Amino acid sequence: MTSAAERASRLLLRFYPETFRREYGEDVIEFVRARAAEPRYATAGGRTRLLLDVLADGVPGAVREHRALRTQRAMLTRPSPFPPRSSW
Repeated sequence: MTSAAERASRLLLRFYPETFRREYGEDVIEFVRARAAEPRYATAGGRTRLLLDVLADGVPGAVREHRALRTQRAMLTRPSPFPPRSSW
């Protein structure tokens, strides 16, 4: 049976950049599954807490990853402030 936290993780992963999903997507799902199997998440309150933890981490994480990707792309496309070596 798939937990609500796992379903939420799969949904949230869609908001992450594709490169992140390819590299870490299955690891994220396995991590959530492992946490869901812990005794502290066996009760209804525990499952709710896990779901809230996944949401609280997943939403800002997606924003952070997109910002990092944008910054990385900007650094690659920004012209260098230094003249080309051939003119030295």
